[in-house]
Amino acid sequence: MHNDTPLDQARLSHWLASLAPIMTITAIIVAAAAPRSTPFMLLLLGGPVVALGVLTARELALRPLSPLVHTLLALGAYLALNSLWSVVPFTALGRVVLFGLILAMGWAMAKILPALSWDDADRLQRAIIYAVGATAFLLAFETLFGQPIRRFIVWLIPILRPDPKHIVFDNGWVAQISLYTLNRNVALLNLMLWPTLMLLRARAPTSKAWQVAGAALLAFSAIAIFSSEHETSMIALTVGVLVLVGMFAAATVTRAFVLAAWVAATLLVVPAANFAHEGGLHRVPWLPTSARNRIILWNVTADRMLNSPIFGIGIDSTKPLDQRLAPVARREPGDTYAQRTGRHAHNIFMQIWYELGATGALLVLIAGFAALRAMARLPSTDQPYIFASFASTMVLASFTWGLWQPWFMCAFGLWAVLLLVGLDAMRRSRSAIASKAATGR
Repeated sequence: MHNDTPLDQARLSHWLASLAPIMTITAIIVAAAAPRSTPFMLLLLGGPVVALGVLTARELALRPLSPLVHTLLALGAYLALNSLWSVVPFTALGRVVLFGLILAMGWAMAKILPALSWDDADRLQRAIIYAVGATAFLLAFETLFGQPIRRFIVWLIPILRPDPKHIVFDNGWVAQISLYTLNRNVALLNLMLWPTLMLLRARAPTSKAWQVAGAALLAFSAIAIFSSEHETSMIALTVGVLVLVGMFAAATVTRAFVLAAWVAATLLVVPAANFAHEGGLHRVPWLPTSARNRIILWNVTADRMLNSPIFGIGIDSTKPLDQRLAPVARREPGDTYAQRTGRHAHNIFMQIWYELGATGALLVLIAGFAALRAMARLPSTDQPYIFASFASTMVLASFTWGLWQPWFMCAFGLWAVLLLVGLDAMRRSRSAIASKAATGR
């Protein structure tokens, strides 16, 4: 064996510098088109960037771990312990490993990004902007016009077709695909939107074209989201915009509002579920059926949580337990849903209480506190976008899929990685402006 020569290392670095933007664009577009591929796409995006940083950085700043990372490590340790009493321990342990890998990717990116050269960072930022912009445009087109591109692709390549119950055929042609099959795609766009807007904001001082691009990205994303059938994404985008405006108009009040929302979501979700059910909201006719169903299953989950309130029933146990009990679950007269938890809680805060107990909920609460505290210490130019992103993501977490679905876990990981790139871009922008001011140019 022999060590690589400086020339070999330079060639490898040049190859990675060319590959990383291509992999970034591929990862984002493929993840947005097929959200279940997100675990692989997160690795495809982050892997080349980390490798490039390791090769090209002269030195990496290994600072002490932040309070947020310490809390997440503590949460990971508890998840590993909690998996021991899960209904399916092997599957639960797999989720713990995935959590650890996502955390490791985030930590590595946080260390690598500041060490990238300006050219490498610029190429990475542009790749993200182009990929998310293309995603927003294509999803807006698809949701507005009945998914013509997707219908043609699945007609041409039958293996890509969704479940037949979602498709309407007409003389062999795919005439219609249910619009709700794009819910995951739209949610992923929602997660990627705010970090990308931060990237565009970092570039805005250098060119008005980037300002126009930011407005266009928001407009196409809004068209895609509000033309879809995913009400949660509609609420998430609306909340994000309101928080963004609030941060510019009254930052202190808005930060307090987001903090209060986090406390309420983590600590009050169980009594809120009982209160909503006791108030009869599950039988209010003007609420969508999906919302009424959620009120019922949240109430059932909240009641069963009391059987193991401190340590929970075990990570990722909701689905197998529900499969056992679903055949005998009764439906109350007038209800739209049986007395069951469903395969997951459709609310990660409720799922945390049920599966991880008060211990897990407390760790998640502390992690949120640490994140919000770190966000409040950022420069004022960064805060509007990261608080809007946090609030929007919290809405998605409150009404949608199960916490331990691998694609959903990695969607949050992708969101965190893109936020780190956005924050690095803002830092570089301030540095460039300060440098120009110092030299008088």
